[in-house]
Amino acid sequence: MRQLRSNNEVFAAFKTHRMGRDIASRLIGEDGETKSFQQFKEDVQSITSHHVEHWLRTEYDTAIKRAQQAADMMQYRAEADVLPNLEWMPSTAMKPREEHMLFYHHIWAIDDPFWQQHKPGDQWGCQCDLAPTDKPVTDNSGLGGQTLAKPSAGLVGDPSRTGIIFSDDHPYFPNSCGNCVFNKGQLSLFTNKDKDCYQCAKVNRAIDKARKIAHQATAEELDAAYNEIREQIIAEFDTNSFIPIPVGDSHCTGKLQLNNPSLKRCLKSYKHTRSVQSKQCLLEAARHPEQLQHIRWAELGEGKNPDDPTDAKNIAKKVKRGVIGYNRYEFEFAGKTWVLGFEVIKKGYEQPYFIIQIK
Repeated sequence: MRQLRSNNEVFAAFKTHRMGRDIASRLIGEDGETKSFQQFKEDVQSITSHHVEHWLRTEYDTAIKRAQQAADMMQYRAEADVLPNLEWMPSTAMKPREEHMLFYHHIWAIDDPFWQQHKPGDQWGCQCDLAPTDKPVTDNSGLGGQTLAKPSAGLVGDPSRTGIIFSDDHPYFPNSCGNCVFNKGQLSLFTNKDKDCYQCAKVNRAIDKARKIAHQATAEELDAAYNEIREQIIAEFDTNSFIPIPVGDSHCTGKLQLNNPSLKRCLKSYKHTRSVQSKQCLLEAARHPEQLQHIRWAELGEGKNPDDPTDAKNIAKKVKRGVIGYNRYEFEFAGKTWVLGFEVIKKGYEQPYFIIQIK
């Protein structure tokens, strides 16, 4: 999973540069003058719609399919002693591609070299599939060298072995290190080095830098949201009093307190509310507590290992502040379903602890 995530970040880096380069190329008109914003916006519409809508959807669907297929292949190899072969199953697409039709219902051994050159999902939009089987291998004479059915550029290789969803022969990637945008300052002596974009230190440094900038921007946005929503809650509610909430079972106290420590714990911590909207959800739930629906009670320490020092310390800290367990409530907000986790305090009330979106 770490390998797939890292490789997809590299792909996204090259995709972003390609889109930026294509957009920048439309900034200057044929007369050499900078276009007006309106003209520029109209001229790049086709580029942005392809990169952000059409191509992005295709890339997303392909990434999901190839990642799932990689997981399936790893399982098929693990179970090869029972089901040693794989059958190429027909496409479920409305318009199946003819290139793959010649493979339908043919069977190869799981370790056959054929799978290194051909497999469902190695062409854009392919919706063929594989099925493990103990049926005998079919007569596959000549099928392995089919030139028309070769993988599309960017979809070469077996993700279950390489951990790479999109191969670096995709048009987003440079032809060589010598003309790579991330390879600034490279001496010409070394421009003939073998290209390996997914293991390139310069690309990874650019990604790390972008990740830090994005993290900082997100942190600042979340901090601003915390301060704003906390102030709204304090302005609307008495943090020392209780808000009546529904009673779902015997573990429900029917009382919610929005005290300052719990507001900080719930709203400021990224682990407890991971988006601006999740923080806003608490404010809306406090305004409409009758809409909370109790779904579950959990004892303190559920899912934790008391023999683990970190877990034991975490449990002890919560016991010290009077936590005996957690009630979880569902709440509809902004067209989404959220789960609000409230700590149940032994003095007979509840306080907010975490908020997550589930639908």
